[in-house]
Amino acid sequence: MYQKDTVKLGESEKQKDNLNEVAAMTTYKDLPYIEFSVKSYSFNFKVPEEVAEYLNSKQ
Repeated sequence: MYQKDTVKLGESEKQKDNLNEVAAMTTYKDLPYIEFSVKSYSFNFKVPEEVAEYLNSKQ
């Protein structure tokens, strides 16, 4: 997941076109788990088989 930089007072919105990664989700091919990482935190979740199959079918 990506987000633009925050436009601060006195800055033009056009100055902040860069996207920064703020979170990531990792799926595992043969396991019904996902890893969700945001900043310095990482969370692991067990998901139903159907959800794992659906997420693994997306690119």
